[in-house]
Amino acid sequence: MNSSGRFLNLCRRLAIADDVSQHVGNLIVEHYSESHRHYHSLTHVESMLGDLDRMESGDVAIELAIWFHDVVYDPKSRDNEALSARFFEIYLALWLDSTLSDNVVRLILATDYSQERSGRPDEDLIRDIDLAILAADPADYLVYAEAIRREYGHVPDSEFVAGRRAILKRFLAGRIYFTDGFSAFESFARRNIESEIELLGIDLESK
Repeated sequence: MNSSGRFLNLCRRLAIADDVSQHVGNLIVEHYSESHRHYHSLTHVESMLGDLDRMESGDVAIELAIWFHDVVYDPKSRDNEALSARFFEIYLALWLDSTLSDNVVRLILATDYSQERSGRPDEDLIRDIDLAILAADPADYLVYAEAIRREYGHVPDSEFVAGRRAILKRFLAGRIYFTDGFSAFESFARRNIESEIELLGIDLESK
């Protein structure tokens, strides 16, 4: 099943009318297909859904949050998560139980890494799934890192390196993964991050 079909089926399970879910699904695809997205695209969403399936969570709120967590993504903005949560509230929350909607909003906001973890298991899980790329095969991780640089193509090299290194070092300052399903990948993620930090220094020196 393609990702659009999965979204429609999820909406049907939640008794959302097809015309509503098709409209919202089209908007989701449109947003994730924006030309400035080199990593934060539908491919990222599909990868997260695959990891959610492997966790056998079955948590509908997490699945909905995955669909919407990066639906608004502007590398020049610092409130993408809040705007993505608002997008969900405008286009889909009205058709859902208020408790479910509130949980989806909370989970979307949990993917803002400028905020500390709350310790809630569902928030830990969506964060770990979102950060799964950090533990990827080194070649795949390099592709990811290059895609992030392309998304921030408007930022000068020295400024990007300083900002990116600060983010990466913040990840290394504590645990990266907090769920049993991802804890085994901690060392792989740390190795990749350390390698990227080293490469960032080399790249800057070569300019």
